[in-house]
Amino acid sequence: SSREIMIYSSDGQLKEKIIQKYDQAWTNFLRYQYYYNANDLLLEENLAFWVGSAWDNVSTSYDHAYDEMGNLTSKTKILVSGSKKKNISKEEFTYSYNGRLEEYFISNWNKRKDCWTNKNRSIYVNSMNGYVVSMLNQNNSKKEWVNYFFTEFTGRIEAFTGTEMADYMTFAVYPTQFGDKAKIEFDNPNKEFYHIRVINENGQLVGSATTKKDEISIAASNLNRGLYFVELQGSNLYSGKFSIE
Repeated sequence: SSREIMIYSSDGQLKEKIIQKYDQAWTNFLRYQYYYNANDLLLEENLAFWVGSAWDNVSTSYDHAYDEMGNLTSKTKILVSGSKKKNISKEEFTYSYNGRLEEYFISNWNKRKDCWTNKNRSIYVNSMNGYVVSMLNQNNSKKEWVNYFFTEFTGRIEAFTGTEMADYMTFAVYPTQFGDKAKIEFDNPNKEFYHIRVINENGQLVGSATTKKDEISIAASNLNRGLYFVELQGSNLYSGKFSIE
């Protein structure tokens, strides 16, 4: 159904990843390129789509910034077209003194006002041993933060570090009204292409699809009980899991 081709530097750093889809033959779909600083921290990630017989001249770039401890403080999404660049969105992260994620902000670029506009944020509460015990998600409405949903976490056997928690919560999976399908929702404000894969706990591909929407339904009635993993590949890379009981 799909395959990934990874290219590494001589010292083991991932420099490029190409994702291909299969339809009678392997065809290029996405290309990620990675650029690092002298401390081996990722500075820039570039994403291009395959169009016709070549990589599209229009690509998406992600610029990364870090604090003195090496924690990721911001990730800016930029649309690149030749020599022109246009801001799209920005993610910002704040940490406690011991490096635990405390707040996660998402802002969109307001072209008319030429500034960043708050969109939503997540506030995390960590236990003394580093476990995330709760997350409050808020949306920005008329310049005020409005509570959207609250989640408590129990039974974790390992602590989240850095931005893992923000990545973990970037999409949701839940049953549809009639229970025969599972709906996957994720953030796709610019209606970009995403390739979705569902894999069972044995590593077998059980479903895949491509969409420009911000949600997609998969047939859950044909899935056996157990744990499943979801991957969404596009201008952002999402991953997570759900279970059928």
